[in-house]
Amino acid sequence: MLITQAVEQDTRSVLMTVMNGLKFQCTNTTCTPFLNLNTRNVLTCQMACLAQTECKAATFHLLTSNCELFTDMSNQNVNMLADLDTVSMNIISGTRFLPETTVTSVASSSGSSTTSSPISTTSSSTSSSTSTTTTAAPGWIPTGNMNVTRAYHTATALGNGKVIVTGGRNNISYFNSAELYDSTTGSWTNAGNMNVSRAYHVTSLLRNGKVLVIGGFTGSSYLNSAELYNFTTGNWARYHTASILGNGKVLITGGSNAYYLNSAELYDPTTGTWTTIGNMSAARRMHIASILGNGTVLVTGGYNGISYLNSAELY
Repeated sequence: MLITQAVEQDTRSVLMTVMNGLKFQCTNTTCTPFLNLNTRNVLTCQMACLAQTECKAATFHLLTSNCELFTDMSNQNVNMLADLDTVSMNIISGTRFLPETTVTSVASSSGSSTTSSPISTTSSSTSSSTSTTTTAAPGWIPTGNMNVTRAYHTATALGNGKVIVTGGRNNISYFNSAELYDSTTGSWTNAGNMNVSRAYHVTSLLRNGKVLVIGGFTGSSYLNSAELYNFTTGNWARYHTASILGNGKVLITGGSNAYYLNSAELYDPTTGTWTTIGNMSAARRMHIASILGNGTVLVTGGYNGISYLNSAELY
């Protein structure tokens, strides 16, 4: 998400990675917010971060309108905690632009001098003519159009500087397509299709650079499935429930391929590895996994290929 603020010559912008439904779970006292304030919405919280040069991350609480500003949370991404009340944001390194420099040159009949400040530079030299030049405040610059008209999609900035847009809908259909935006060329390329068409979903950028897509709506039903995108291969993988645990790992349960599964796996975004854990007592797909307040995961219902289930189990 590109955030831009312009007031006369004071123009600044920053690119942020937005994580819906996640908040920072600090493992040390150095990552506490340096500023707490109330803002109207997520956008004004982002603008508050933009106005503070030391701000590198922010969290907005939807219910209380509390906006927390942090100096640096990049090393805390692995400690994200699921919280539907929050939206967290990280500034992508190297994308913050400070107020635009204004340059004024004045020529006079005698002497020469130069003065400078952080926002302006003035110089004078010997001449018989006088001229003044001031840079114009930058505005919006057109860039390439997406290949598909869509709304209610997600956009996630990747570690390689590109942005992936997933899913969404228009007034005709829901999409499983994804596109990659290259800021160096302003062009869009296809990024392979997800296994399921979805809008109103959530994406999370994992620590290893992969993108996890969770949930959403197909136009007829709500989803509990998740998919993982690997931008180095362009491949998508589908799972039927995905729960982000307090330690940052992702728990995958059940689902189906040629058979209905009772297996479960843990994905560790710090290492990019999968670990098989104990099997559930029942094979199931189309079930629900809920994270409880004590950190356990409750799996309920589903379908095993023969009958619908009313069973439940805890991890």
